[in-house]
Amino acid sequence: MAGFEGFKFFEIVIEKSCSRQRLPDKFAKMLAGREPHKVKLREVGSGLRRLWDVLVVFDGEGHMYLGPAWDHFARAHELQLGHFLVFRYDGDAMFTVKMFDNTMCHMYYQHDHDATKQWEQQRG
Repeated sequence: MAGFEGFKFFEIVIEKSCSRQRLPDKFAKMLAGREPHKVKLREVGSGLRRLWDVLVVFDGEGHMYLGPAWDHFARAHELQLGHFLVFRYDGDAMFTVKMFDNTMCHMYYQHDHDATKQWEQQRG
């Protein structure tokens, strides 16, 4: 997946089951012949603190899905129907994911607050 660094796309959670998340067909076609078997996901702002290994699955029609272990990521981030996800490919089979809730507001997590607090303390 080299050469796609910085490539971005969005997805909306449309399946009740968080067992998989479909990725855009255009992105899958761009990977022709270089499809990954596994990717790493991280929440925007979390650095390399928490990486999620997620298997990639292709169906018989060429659709690409984040499969096994996607459900762990989704549950940990409390993803629900209608949530809006922005994916950025960072190279080396790694995606950074920015998540928005049903009000289209960015979802913040405890470690986001901790990082902001630490930054403010360093500034004095």
